[in-house]
Amino acid sequence: MSDADISMIEVGVIQTNREDSITKPEVDGGKPQTPDHFPLFKLPAELRNHIYGYALRDPTGVVLKHGIRNRKRAPIRHWTSRVLSRRGSIPSPSLLRVSKQVSGEAIPILYSSNSFSFRSTSALLGFLRLMKYRRHWLRHITIAGTYNRPSAWSAFKLLPGCTRLRSLNINAEINPFSVGTTAEAYAQKFYWDASPWLIALARANENKFAAFELLNFDPGRSLELGYGHGPYEEWTDMVKRRETEKFFAHLKRLLAAKKVLKKVP
Repeated sequence: MSDADISMIEVGVIQTNREDSITKPEVDGGKPQTPDHFPLFKLPAELRNHIYGYALRDPTGVVLKHGIRNRKRAPIRHWTSRVLSRRGSIPSPSLLRVSKQVSGEAIPILYSSNSFSFRSTSALLGFLRLMKYRRHWLRHITIAGTYNRPSAWSAFKLLPGCTRLRSLNINAEINPFSVGTTAEAYAQKFYWDASPWLIALARANENKFAAFELLNFDPGRSLELGYGHGPYEEWTDMVKRRETEKFFAHLKRLLAAKKVLKKVP
């Protein structure tokens, strides 16, 4: 198991108890008895993958926040009341420490079968840095909480390494924006943050709007905060739809104007 995977165990992405990871041999007459081992590697690879999936998948997803571990800033598990109420049923994959072969087969399933949600863009950035070359296994990422633009830009710069990503959900309020910020100005700011990822996907797929197939983003709440009061009309569902359409239309115009695709001779 690599240092990155051990770090994932330490931050609580997966829960392991020391007692669970160590096999205590039974003693009979002062002689340890060799326990019987299940012939895991005699099973077909498909069945082994099912076993790894049951052991490693958390059906409610993995929520991480930015915290302190070993006196350093690092992503740590965010234990919600919902998770704590069923803590005994959280996957405890001591099998990752069984052997190098098991670890090599199971680690990709750990990252690809779980949905990872981050309480801040700083937590996402720290996680992506920790993952290094293993980022390509991630499939579902959610940003829900604090959106900090400097860390967001750095995180978006690393996201192109997540080549198997199927969904990027942003449920965060992108602030601070001044009162009266238009949908177009808001789209411009988001484009500046996300451009490393938007452009990388456009080039990889030869489609300027490839990122929109993965991006699930409702900017309504942030648009409402920037919409302000006073001379502006009341914020209603109809106004939200209109301003959201303006946001995405301008974001697409910015991408369309960018020369990101090579000309075919």
